[in-house]
Amino acid sequence: VKAPTSDPRIDNMEKYLQSLALTVSTLHETVKGVHSIQASLKCLETQMGQLGTSIDEMQRDNKKNRLPSQPEQAQAVTVLRSGKVVDNRVEMPNDVMVEDVDEKDDEEELNVMTDPGKNIKVMIEEEPKEKTKPDSLDTLHKSATPYRPPVPYPSRLQDTKRNRQFKDLFDMLSK
Repeated sequence: VKAPTSDPRIDNMEKYLQSLALTVSTLHETVKGVHSIQASLKCLETQMGQLGTSIDEMQRDNKKNRLPSQPEQAQAVTVLRSGKVVDNRVEMPNDVMVEDVDEKDDEEELNVMTDPGKNIKVMIEEEPKEKTKPDSLDTLHKSATPYRPPVPYPSRLQDTKRNRQFKDLFDMLSK
């Protein structure tokens, strides 16, 4: 009995079909992976949108909770419950710019600009500054007993105290 000889074209065709089947199964697995990645991306897009919305809401809430700048009301007069009137007017600071500083013996002359175009000269006399004596440090009050803070955790010291008392008692009884 002769064994049927296979045709090389048929063998090549079978190998080709097997590799094609393997490629198709790999392609299906890849498509499944792509679908899962797309689903993950959709979830991430949704989360990013939610984050943007929550940030906008937080910024709106922040703006609502902030008090607007109200300098007119800051200059108001307040009446207390006791009936006492408190004048708490606050003056807005003028824009003061120091242009020139000329030092003369004990006087200074400053050109101060309060409004554009107006120059006002101010004369300032310097007062002699008192020098601190190093001897004044020795005369500071020093307490007779320095401050000793209380022990933070007294229960930690109780064990050592008990051990010391037990040792003293043992020494006394052993004599």
